[in-house]
Amino acid sequence: MDPAGTPAWSYGQYANFAFSYDATSGSATWSIDFNRDGDFLDSEESVTSVSPTLASQGFNTVNLFLQGSDAPVAGASVLDFTLNGTNFGAFSSMNGTATEQLFIYDSGTADITITGSMTFTASGGSQERPRMWIQLGSSFVVPTPGALALLGVAGLVNARRRR
Repeated sequence: MDPAGTPAWSYGQYANFAFSYDATSGSATWSIDFNRDGDFLDSEESVTSVSPTLASQGFNTVNLFLQGSDAPVAGASVLDFTLNGTNFGAFSSMNGTATEQLFIYDSGTADITITGSMTFTASGGSQERPRMWIQLGSSFVVPTPGALALLGVAGLVNARRRR
């Protein structure tokens, strides 16, 4: 996200962010409070991407990736990284060394909500590119309520046949 094609970051200042994934529609929404006014209501602060091939898909893994650039003072930091209501604390990366934090759901999770605050630090050189991203992995099909009802009916039929 780069509002209006201009630099959006004030190095060293934290901005709240939110990422959400809706398994029903396969849509992902990134929101960043660039002007730090406490909401994501400005037109440049949210973007939604719909991937029809991901509709009805959940995920077993969520990965937080942070990386500062090779510049000596460039870094990326996240405070209060909260995944589906659980706060996992702070993470940071400096000087080109990547930080990855992998979260695994043994039984998977359908919808995903991530919030926190992030900042980038740098001295202002043109080669500094600290970054952060969220990666979702190990997808699975989320049964729809109708499919679950059919499975229940099939189970009852099979149970009656066994009697």
